[in-house]
Amino acid sequence: MDERQQRLRLLGLPVFNSIDGLASLLHVSTARLTILAGHAERFYCTYRIPKRTGGWRKISQPSREFKGVQAWILRNILDKLSASPHATAYLPGKGLYDNVAPHTGNRYFLSLDLKDFFPSIHRRRVQHLFELVGYDRQTASLLSNL
Repeated sequence: MDERQQRLRLLGLPVFNSIDGLASLLHVSTARLTILAGHAERFYCTYRIPKRTGGWRKISQPSREFKGVQAWILRNILDKLSASPHATAYLPGKGLYDNVAPHTGNRYFLSLDLKDFFPSIHRRRVQHLFELVGYDRQTASLLSNL
């Protein structure tokens, strides 16, 4: 077992070295996973909904199959990684109060919404995260495409 694989095991993350290995863990064929990873944009339905403040919000909803693959990556890899203790968004059991509580008593408090935050996260940045935890470049690229 090489150093990368040892690191993944220590973090409790699944170890696989090929698209075949990931396909097996996902219970899908290698051919299907290749299509999903290579043509992700085909598996999204995009539409707009009105914002409360006016204007429109773009929604990109993955197909049921693609969402299932993403959910597996979330549960088996991303949920096992720890974030900064200051980052409380999207953590189970955490909410707005947990974000605000450390700032109680401060004279000023700035609340803002970052415009187009999610589209600003590029695939290469996600790939880099997977590389940092121990996946090789090819595997990290595959995961980031999904």
